Amino acid sequence: MFTLMPLNINYSFNFGIALLLILIVQIISGILLVFFYQNSSDMVFFSMNYIYNDIFFGNVLRNSHCVGANLFFFFAFLHIFKTYFYSNFKNIYILFSGVLMFLVLCGIGFLGYVLPWGQMSLWGATVITNLASVLPYSDVFLFYIWGDFAVSNVTMLRFFSLHFFLPFILLGLVFFHFQILHFFGSSVSSFSLYFLDFIPMFPFFVFVDVFIVFFIIFFFILFSFFFPFFFFEHDNFIIANSLVTPTHIKPEWYFLFPYAVLRIFTSKVLGVIMLVVSIFSFFFLSILKLNIKYMINFNDFFISFFIFFFIILTFCGGSLVAFPFTEISIYITILFFFLIFLYYIYYFILNFFFF
Repeated sequence: MFTLMPLNINYSFNFGIALLLILIVQIISGILLVFFYQNSSDMVFFSMNYIYNDIFFGNVLRNSHCVGANLFFFFAFLHIFKTYFYSNFKNIYILFSGVLMFLVLCGIGFLGYVLPWGQMSLWGATVITNLASVLPYSDVFLFYIWGDFAVSNVTMLRFFSLHFFLPFILLGLVFFHFQILHFFGSSVSSFSLYFLDFIPMFPFFVFVDVFIVFFIIFFFILFSFFFPFFFFEHDNFIIANSLVTPTHIKPEWYFLFPYAVLRIFTSKVLGVIMLVVSIFSFFFLSILKLNIKYMINFNDFFISFFIFFFIILTFCGGSLVAFPFTEISIYITILFFFLIFLYYIYYFILNFFFF
């Protein structure tokens, strides 16, 4: 309670606590939903309607689980943006534990998107898992993923098991991330060289934590009670039918950014490669020995453009494959990769001339 904290940290350093709180809410709401969930492709769609219509506060339970998933990714992206704005990627252990958590989170989000077994769930699973067809021996690999020759009841059972199991793995990785952070320390402390640069944790930072908690509770209540279908796909209210393709297949908003990069390429192999590069391109900066005093001005420029490109690609990824969205996606993708290249060149020059 009376621990000294660096004076210069702000609200952005509470995103980690917000993520932990949302993860706990997701695990609790997920366990409660499992009590009434029928993990069979013949019954699962009707069990979701049963939960929503006949279980006491079942609609709130499902809505809160959906809102929590979207809030989780929202704060995860903010946490990543903060990391690169303040150049908190100097410690390779902290960075790669965070990368591993993000990959597990993406897996959980994708698996959970399949479980309602609506039209978008079935066809989203079909499209995304088919990306593995670019790998060698892809037929065998896809058969082990699906458990069949196509997405079917066996696939849904496997996805349900993994979706229930992986959040506990993520929770363990979170505590591992905390242990590494407390052992090595945050790079924010390198700004503070004097004892006067620290203030007590209570009451200053405790009140900030309380504010973040109330902010999360407010959004849970707002979207669970007043805008319950804001994050739902209307095609997912139609039972899955492998003979009818939805008009526009798209993932959730937190996957639209790499999805927009993927679909501008006519070659599946090249599209998958660029998708992987767009995700992993930021996770190798810790190999550079950087000095913070040279970073902040350029990071301000970089993060501003990165957020702008992220929003535009997210919007285009959720739009139809037609003019002008395809052309905008192409140009913004080129600028995005040029920005990444410029980011690495800038830090390579700093690393070469100043160290």
